[in-house]
Amino acid sequence: MIRSRREFVVAACGLLLYGSRSGSASEAGAAPARLGVLLPLSSPVFGKAADAVKRGFDHAARMAPAGAFDITFYATSEDPQSIVTGFHQAMLEAPRLLVGPLTRNGVTAVIQRVQPTIPVLVLNVPQGNAPLPERFFAFSLNAEAEARQVAQMAFADGRRSALTLADPQALAQRVQRAFVEEFARLGGRVVAEFAYRDTVADLLALREAATGGQCDAVFLALSAAHARLVRGYVDGPAQTYATSRILQGEPDRLRDAELNGVRFVAMPWFVQPDHPAVMLYARGSSRPPAATDMEKLYAFGIDAYRLASALLNGSDLAREPLDGVTGRIGLAADRHFVRSLTAAQFVDGRALALASRP
Repeated sequence: MIRSRREFVVAACGLLLYGSRSGSASEAGAAPARLGVLLPLSSPVFGKAADAVKRGFDHAARMAPAGAFDITFYATSEDPQSIVTGFHQAMLEAPRLLVGPLTRNGVTAVIQRVQPTIPVLVLNVPQGNAPLPERFFAFSLNAEAEARQVAQMAFADGRRSALTLADPQALAQRVQRAFVEEFARLGGRVVAEFAYRDTVADLLALREAATGGQCDAVFLALSAAHARLVRGYVDGPAQTYATSRILQGEPDRLRDAELNGVRFVAMPWFVQPDHPAVMLYARGSSRPPAATDMEKLYAFGIDAYRLASALLNGSDLAREPLDGVTGRIGLAADRHFVRSLTAAQFVDGRALALASRP
């Protein structure tokens, strides 16, 4: 018996996403399809990340119709040879589909050294954006793709001249470059590119450039802590934008009030508690989860399972994208899954989906 409105809505979301739980493969007498999942669970470097993905994958599998798939996990280290060996072992056990590897170097090694006879859903992009061979599909939390979506959002908002500011790390530099290239491709102009420095002279130079009327958009390729530090120096007529990196930690209205007005993109998992998939997979709390790397990977694991299931079931994800907890996920012609994230903004210290702003 369903005892509350929330339980009723969650049950309705389950029916919407999965249909009736009756009539599963095992109940119909057919053996469930075998699914192999290759993750660096034995890696001292990536083990925790892999475990977060595994827990999300397992959670989604438990929410699916009973007996849908027979899932086997294969643990590897982060070493490419270990990953390739594990991949060959998994293929010998004749699954219908393989999921993984998770690391970029692991994906690169597999696509260079293995010719699979079954579909493979890799959980990262290969180094150098190498093209995917036949039978490979790629799903990732690609930060550069987020930056391109932010550039599209800024341009759609009518912004035509941008200033960018980036942390010194390689990832932040790639994110900054992706925003610059996409904004220019759309017809915008980047008037200045700043490197993050917290000296008085650098911050004053940043304020002069950001608020002096030379730009109508500011893009922050920064951590949340650095974004809060510089927010006062870029708070002027230009609209400020960021990627999901700006959403970090437990929700804290006092702390995050410093980011009021900043627009960004994020997973529905963090900013849309009333999203059907989020409601179905939420773990018993109506409060948004802490925006941590492990939580992002947990949500990623949920959608990895759902994409694997859709591939095995023959769903046309190019025409009908998956409305996932990490974004709306469609299949591009190059067999990369593309996530469209939720546009959001900080309002009164809260991260709200733009469509939900008061």
